[in-house]
Amino acid sequence: MLVLLLAFWVKAMNPKRADWLLVLKELTTMESLLLAEVLEHELLEDSFEANVHDYTKPIDIYGKQKLPQKAKNANNFT
Repeated sequence: MLVLLLAFWVKAMNPKRADWLLVLKELTTMESLLLAEVLEHELLEDSFEANVHDYTKPIDIYGKQKLPQKAKNANNFT
């Protein structure tokens, strides 16, 4: 469901990297458990313009949430 919502948002809003970063900032402020999932989706979006540092963030987030298996699998993008 989250993936569909994000896909709709991307199509409707045509976000830039700054927009994605604002979403991440708000989720961080809210201490949302969705933060890592949204970040993983963002890494697949061209509009996010991911850099090397961005790919380590899901691992760190899942580690802090004590979800080691998700941390281990976080960057298995195909």
